[in-house]
Amino acid sequence: GSFIYNGKVGLEVLQIAFQYFNGSMDFIYHDSLFQGALVICKDGKINIAVDKYNVYWVYYYNINNNFYISSSLSSTVRSLDEKILDVNRYIEAIIQRGTIGNKMFYEGVYRLFGNEIISIDEGGLDVNKVDHINGNNFSDLSVDSIVQSFSKLLLEKYGQIYKAFGNDIGIHLTGGFDSRLHLAVLLKLGCRPTILYAVGNNSLTS
Repeated sequence: GSFIYNGKVGLEVLQIAFQYFNGSMDFIYHDSLFQGALVICKDGKINIAVDKYNVYWVYYYNINNNFYISSSLSSTVRSLDEKILDVNRYIEAIIQRGTIGNKMFYEGVYRLFGNEIISIDEGGLDVNKVDHINGNNFSDLSVDSIVQSFSKLLLEKYGQIYKAFGNDIGIHLTGGFDSRLHLAVLLKLGCRPTILYAVGNNSLTS
């Protein structure tokens, strides 16, 4: 995945994460840009977490004291001793491109959420809840105020990316709103990214 802390990337950031990790991911979730899975082995425990918005998916099961963890759903299911398909959830996944909740469409298989941490020690595997997602309440703000707040947030987050990678950034530009917004923010920061052509999901932007 991607892990940026204060404009730093790579081994240095992993060392910082290890140093400050105390069983909670608050330091990582609040002070960094993180998308992916992070595994930290410290104080006799293996801890596994994903980004707080759960962009990166990790699957696991823990059945009769046997557990398996993988970023591949196929691999996780293949390792099951008994494969029981939940047909209703399978149809749900096909129609919605995903399932509601963390239970997958095979019995006993779950997806690790962004507010959970897997901890493994000599006693086995536990999944613990964490409370770290603080949203923004825009309900009492005007549209102009919301735009200003969002713009400030975009510049702050993209500033971290630009600090970490400089001009070594590429954008898949479809001509749609999202990619044009990303490009505008980077240009405002002084970045000159590499523009890559991409096909969007709308005939107006392809």
